[in-house]
Amino acid sequence: MTQTQYFNDLPLLNDHFYPADFSSLYENLVLLSCSSHSYTLSYCYYLPYIALAWRRIGYEPVVFLVGRKEAFLQMPLIHTLNVDFKITYHFVDVDPPRSISASQIVRLFGGFLSYNYNTTKDLFILIADVDLLPITRRRFEIFTNRTNYILAVNAYCCLKERFSYANFSNIHYYPMSYVGMRKDLWQMVFRPTKRCSSEQNLTVDMIECYLKEYMNITLPKYVVKGSKKWDLDQKLLSLLLARAKYSYGTHIDRRDLGYRLDANENFLSSEMNSILFYDDIHLPNKNVKVLFSERTWPILKRIFSRLFNNKTMQLLSQYHHQTTAMLRLNGTNR
Repeated sequence: MTQTQYFNDLPLLNDHFYPADFSSLYENLVLLSCSSHSYTLSYCYYLPYIALAWRRIGYEPVVFLVGRKEAFLQMPLIHTLNVDFKITYHFVDVDPPRSISASQIVRLFGGFLSYNYNTTKDLFILIADVDLLPITRRRFEIFTNRTNYILAVNAYCCLKERFSYANFSNIHYYPMSYVGMRKDLWQMVFRPTKRCSSEQNLTVDMIECYLKEYMNITLPKYVVKGSKKWDLDQKLLSLLLARAKYSYGTHIDRRDLGYRLDANENFLSSEMNSILFYDDIHLPNKNVKVLFSERTWPILKRIFSRLFNNKTMQLLSQYHHQTTAMLRLNGTNR
């Protein structure tokens, strides 16, 4: 099968309320998150686009909104998620200094939530970053119901980043995007201890307890991308995957990155006519002024229109213009 054939048989998301027909062994979910006090608004801004792109390839999105609820309620984001697209979201209350690190780590605890889906299939839960736009489904298809199966896409991204902790040495370093497993296996990997509650409502206290238990650390404050503690979520994930292999004999299906279009200085000058030849797109997130400039939206719109139908695009365009109006009103530069 040629690369072109992979993409031509994947249609637009014709009904933005429901996933595309996607034959699977599991009921597939994807967990996304953003912080109300991130150093850049791009992560929260991208949520509807990324969530719908996952829905298009058969993964129903579940969103964690981490930080101060009142800050989120002022954003057009809430109406777009709730009313326009019926996307499930959960508020996770935490003080602003810890909201970025909490938003990164909270996805690892999605196995402890209750999901109200009428299905006889096991829930398969994937975690993903909110600035990565999935295009194709082939990297996320699962062809086995093997016991204790774990999917790890882009598993070879960081071969030089191996680390050691406690009794585990030379630990394979996994990126958060993309790792998935059945809900019950997530619970086993992040198994509760007597000290740490595993209630169905995620709290920051619960996460703090687990961090103390597993790595003897607390949620860092004011983390910035590239700083020493920025990848705490990846290290915790990698450590627990190493432990799970030892404790439960897990099978990790390591897959490569595939074809990714990275955000770079040429991104906004691209014609974007060939995006369907990529597996995913790393959307730009560094310069908010550029992201919300008048010349940027037509380019992003061209990307999204290759994935979604006209009605969905009308709602997304409305969301974009409401967001830019809010930024102008508030004078926000982050």
